[in-house]
Amino acid sequence: MESLIPIQDEEDFDTLIPSVPDDVESSKAQEEASKSEEKIDKEIKKEVEAKVEAKEELKDSQNNDILSQLESKVDEIVSRYHNSSDENEELRAKITLLQTQNEVQTKQIDSLEGELKIKDFKIEEILNKLNSLSS
Repeated sequence: MESLIPIQDEEDFDTLIPSVPDDVESSKAQEEASKSEEKIDKEIKKEVEAKVEAKEELKDSQNNDILSQLESKVDEIVSRYHNSSDENEELRAKITLLQTQNEVQTKQIDSLEGELKIKDFKIEEILNKLNSLSS
């Protein structure tokens, strides 16, 4: 059987267990606390990086949506520009045609006015001859 040493009081107990200096215990506690803080810091850093990455992805997605909308609007504006340009060319061609028709009609009017003046002169001559015969 083992021999047991009877412990009389706390002082006897303290002498049986080797004592650890307080500064060693404090140092270990600080070391554990430091390791725990580092672990927490790493976890927080990972979370922050994940949130930053998610935010950047969202921002990229929003930018892509905006770019898509801008491209669509630019395409629409370019299409309207081409339509307006084509319509403008058609109107210019019509104006040119109408100007040509106007010039032709103006010449016809001038010609008819000239003929009318000649006929008026002839009628005047005939009336003068008739008047001279009747008097």
